[in-house]
Amino acid sequence: MMLVELIHRVARRARGGDFTKLELAEQGDVLQAVNAAMQKVYLALPIYFKQMTVGFLLPAPATVTISAINGSTSLNNSPFTLAQVGNTVIIDGDTAWNQITSVNTLQNPYMGPTGTVKGIVYGDSVYSDRYPFDRIVGNPKFADQSQLPLLRREMSNLTVPYLAMTPSFGAPNVWWVQPFGNSQGNEPLLFLRFFPLPDTAYAINVALAYWPQRVTIADYISNVIIPVPDQFLDAVLVPLAIRALMDTPAFASRNDEQTLKESAAEADQFLRLQPGQVGSPSNSIGTPIGF
Repeated sequence: MMLVELIHRVARRARGGDFTKLELAEQGDVLQAVNAAMQKVYLALPIYFKQMTVGFLLPAPATVTISAINGSTSLNNSPFTLAQVGNTVIIDGDTAWNQITSVNTLQNPYMGPTGTVKGIVYGDSVYSDRYPFDRIVGNPKFADQSQLPLLRREMSNLTVPYLAMTPSFGAPNVWWVQPFGNSQGNEPLLFLRFFPLPDTAYAINVALAYWPQRVTIADYISNVIIPVPDQFLDAVLVPLAIRALMDTPAFASRNDEQTLKESAAEADQFLRLQPGQVGSPSNSIGTPIGF
């Protein structure tokens, strides 16, 4: 279903019944109802409906020239790019490893002498610029399936001794999540960090889950596709959107509110009956598929 069709179906229950003739505030109410319904649908859907595998590149080490200041996290004439944000950088004259937090900022103060120095940027982190982001599903995997083992598991206290016993450079085999304070206005939301530092370029695949994009008037004009599976459009999304519209000033009463509430309740129940997974479980004791 395209957004124009959905908007007009919901707007039939608004005053006037024609989205194109509604006041701007009323159009906003219709969009608000549609967005609220999509969020509710995605909250209840199994993870596989909102999951996609994204390919990333851990680039090979890159040598850069840095104009650094002793004791400062800011750089003059920084050589870093947006793609390198989150990566580890080892700078001549500084015994500690550092991290790039923006195109001209380091995580920790540079402890070497002020001046122009060389540095090596290691592609040990990636981030997704696809929003809104929900979660990482499972372990990242090498795109080249001949590379074994796959990335081991999320970093925990159990892996600290392991890190001490492995080389600092080579094929990554441990990963963890580094939050980046997105609630404070920082971007990206988080980094995926890898160890050891990649000695060459590696392609990896990461399964990510997303919330639906919030639709706007601009989306209505361009008539985008609704990011909800087809089987949930008529049975779930439309009833929930109309129910949400009932709580706005734009809703036009026709003395059938109870029927609309019952339809929304049935839609909500339909959502809750969806199986939690695609494949059969890993046990062998007769558990039904999808349990």
